[in-house]
Amino acid sequence: MKLPLLPGLLLTLWLGTQCVCGSTECSCGKNHFTCAVSVFGECTCIPAQWQCDGDNDCGDHSDEDGCMLPTCSPLDFHCDNGKCIRRSWVCDGDNDCEDDSDEQDCPPRECEEDEFHCQNGYCIRSLWHCDGDNDCGDNSDEQCDLRKCSDKEFRCSDGSCIAEHWYCDGDTDCKDGTDEENCPADVMAATCSVEEFQCAYGRCILDIYHCDGDDDCGDWSDESDCCKDAS
Repeated sequence: MKLPLLPGLLLTLWLGTQCVCGSTECSCGKNHFTCAVSVFGECTCIPAQWQCDGDNDCGDHSDEDGCMLPTCSPLDFHCDNGKCIRRSWVCDGDNDCEDDSDEQDCPPRECEEDEFHCQNGYCIRSLWHCDGDNDCGDNSDEQCDLRKCSDKEFRCSDGSCIAEHWYCDGDTDCKDGTDEENCPADVMAATCSVEEFQCAYGRCILDIYHCDGDDDCGDWSDESDCCKDAS
């Protein structure tokens, strides 16, 4: 595995000596490749075998300039940028080539029953469809009218659906906070145990969280009117 190295630092790590650099030239010595000299006159040295390996080891691509494209094995896929990857990685939804050439002209991917098929061919979890986040990457999972929430879901005012038991539970699950607005009186009048503290809106939290400096209730009611010992 290659470790990212800073200009100048490579000289100590790989050569054990300091290279005296001029403004236009510098030599790293045998078995090493000298990267292009920076505008500050700094030199970076890399092992010779890293030249023309398809990776930008110098940081300025000088170790890859003028290189012939590598020949991939019959078991590999040749990316447009010259990189070789496993054929099994082609059209798997990941940009393995780093230029996306392994994901071009791919046949439509079959999504599972619990997945949503994005327009770009990716599959995402169905519950991410119309949740307000661009999970597909092309926003096709958010191009939707107000979808119908199931009997076990609560509709937020922005059209998204959340689990019904999240309604008035003290946590803001809707991005617009509508799941915690106008909560029924019976929720507000919940009875907490002797080991619990009742938040202003009715939620119960463990009493040890009362006046601990954290907003455990979500409205800071567990941190209001806390007595502090001045002694």
